[in-house]
Amino acid sequence: MTGKLVFSADNVCFDLMSHFENSGTFSLRNYGSELYGFEWVPDASRDPKELSDNNIPSNVTIPLKEVSAIMYRDLSFKVTEFIVVYNDSMKLPKFSFRKAPSLSVKHIIEFLMHKKILESHKSQPFTYIVAQETKKAHAAPSEHINNAHLNPEMTIDIALHNKILRSLHSKTEKTLQAPLSHNECRSFIQKNDISGLKTEIFKRGVENNARPQIWLHLLGLIPYGNNFKADDASFITLQEQYQRIQDQIFLITEDQHNNSDYLQDVYRVIENDVKRNDRTTSTFSGDGNPNLGVLKNVLISYSIYNRNAGYVQGMADLVSPFIILYTNRWENNEAILFNNTITTKHGIESLVFWSFARMMKLTHHDRLFADLSTNQSFILKNSAEIAFSIHNPLKKLLSSSELDQLSFLFRPLLLLFKREFKTEDLFRLWDSIFSADFPHTFSRFLLATAILLLYPKFVIHTDGSLGSVMSVTDGFLETVNVSSLIQLTISLMNNSMKSNPSISIYIKEIPLKRDHLEFSSKYFKY
Repeated sequence: MTGKLVFSADNVCFDLMSHFENSGTFSLRNYGSELYGFEWVPDASRDPKELSDNNIPSNVTIPLKEVSAIMYRDLSFKVTEFIVVYNDSMKLPKFSFRKAPSLSVKHIIEFLMHKKILESHKSQPFTYIVAQETKKAHAAPSEHINNAHLNPEMTIDIALHNKILRSLHSKTEKTLQAPLSHNECRSFIQKNDISGLKTEIFKRGVENNARPQIWLHLLGLIPYGNNFKADDASFITLQEQYQRIQDQIFLITEDQHNNSDYLQDVYRVIENDVKRNDRTTSTFSGDGNPNLGVLKNVLISYSIYNRNAGYVQGMADLVSPFIILYTNRWENNEAILFNNTITTKHGIESLVFWSFARMMKLTHHDRLFADLSTNQSFILKNSAEIAFSIHNPLKKLLSSSELDQLSFLFRPLLLLFKREFKTEDLFRLWDSIFSADFPHTFSRFLLATAILLLYPKFVIHTDGSLGSVMSVTDGFLETVNVSSLIQLTISLMNNSMKSNPSISIYIKEIPLKRDHLEFSSKYFKY
């Protein structure tokens, strides 16, 4: 915002976050004629990352046309609070002057009274009313305000957002516990306390060396208590079931393939996706890498196994983590698995295939991909409603802009955050999804938490257009601490279930196609 500087005071704290020292410079500026306004900017010496992490804007602009009253009070010789009341009676977070505090505030007020912009309140001491004539003179000053700066309404919304997040954070675990070790997992299993095991995994995750075995249990592929090995009866059964799908593929003749647009499209898209997927990782790097063949065959097999879902671009991203997790290396065309078990290409394919198929079923992604356009809208709107239930400014922002379709979250939804996080963080996130009581529900709460965290970034760092929002979304989610995201999601879920009995509408299963006619979002319209 431009304008002639009238008065400036440094060491002024703006209370956007309680118990956070938010020091900056407060100024009174003139924009021509009798147009005046306040500005606050954080100290130039402050760390930009600290400002971003705490949702502190680079500039707060307060045109006096937006203000109905100003109040102040001397807390001591060292601190004077300066309070701005918005036209709809909402108060901005207070400013605390700490350098010649009383003198600075009185100087501002006396100047504005001299200009007949402020009038003393007749019955309330230390309260000043913005003159009506001033409001008329300020009838159209919006052109003087740079859109990159926060206006008073935005500032109030950011302060409310920080309060909401602080409340959720207060209900999270104070100290993050270490992931479950292999021995801890075994102890739960020996006691046959599978519910307790899943609860702990949900909150804490599992250590890397325990994860492959535990995922096989969580996904229902290997019974609890069985250690995975090549001659395990469950593993043999998985291979036999996978072979039946392979037999169906082998029965497709060349003529059938050439005369089927569906098959040709599936094979072509899979071939192209496999060539591009995770090629910078050691698991998939290099031409002739056997893991590429595993990925391709699993995707083709699933497209035949589940014709309703078929193959949709992005599914390769959901399969590759299982190959990374289970496969150690290859020797003499055989796969050496996570526990040094040796198996054939068919063996590792069957293990990866059924892990993927069970994950799709657990998360309802099999339903999602069966009718992608409708079902992704259903899930995203449910996720938004969860966030809206505690965050009205977010509802206001999304309901009145081109962001209402939530397309900036399509990728995290479809790929379960696979491209948002590095592999080890993704594994930790999937620990909680697979061990949740209702994995498809927890995924929606994760998306709702992501929307909450993104809200101040949208307000402070974008112009509200879809392009700028998607750019901020991509960059921001990569920086989020996964353990903190999970803890905050659990807090949001517990808060929602406790305070809003009608929350059940938000966690309904993806409806069958015939049910879509009966579904009506509370906040959005198709």
